[in-house]
Amino acid sequence: MAAWAALLAVVLALSCARERRLLVADAAVGVNWGTLSSHRAPPAVVVDLLRANRIGKVKLFDADAGVLRALARSGIEVMVGLTNGELAGIAGSPAAADAWVAQNVSRYVGRGGVDIR
Repeated sequence: MAAWAALLAVVLALSCARERRLLVADAAVGVNWGTLSSHRAPPAVVVDLLRANRIGKVKLFDADAGVLRALARSGIEVMVGLTNGELAGIAGSPAAADAWVAQNVSRYVGRGGVDIR
């Protein structure tokens, strides 16, 4: 049985080498970023700290315009969340959802913009 496992490992390794592919898991570190605090750091400083610590993903709890502008061209993947107060209105109206996306997502994405996923 061990011989079969070893043979399978060799075949798999040769197959990967032949295809020039590595079996590597895609890993990233992400953080949550809320804007409710008593001593809020400037968004540009926070983005610099994220980049310096190789943090490639961030989840925003709200669509703060200053934070989104600071994240432009940063290379950090961003997920923008809704506040609880916004959720009911957006869930109940496709037009409200479209308006929210236009104001809080579409205006920041594009060439040289924010990488919103």
